[in-house]
Amino acid sequence: MFYRRRYRERPEFREGVRDQMSVAMGIAAWGLMTGVAMVQSGLSPLEAVLMTLIVFAGSAQLAAVPMIAAGAPLWVILAAAPRTCGPT
Repeated sequence: MFYRRRYRERPEFREGVRDQMSVAMGIAAWGLMTGVAMVQSGLSPLEAVLMTLIVFAGSAQLAAVPMIAAGAPLWVILAAAPRTCGPT
């Protein structure tokens, strides 16, 4: 929706972009660090990108990386990942 020129010309759009720039820098750094960790643990770059698109919580991704590298069963990874994202 943001690709339409009439939306980009509104002052609210520019204000929103300006407000999100500081957050975007942190998100980019976290994403880079998580992606490097996934590839270093043995995932291919394609698998790392797919995991990023499927698993929304970065903390769950980082919790899964050492388990994937250790060869843990899938059920263990799936059971542990939600525990990292909030109260249990």
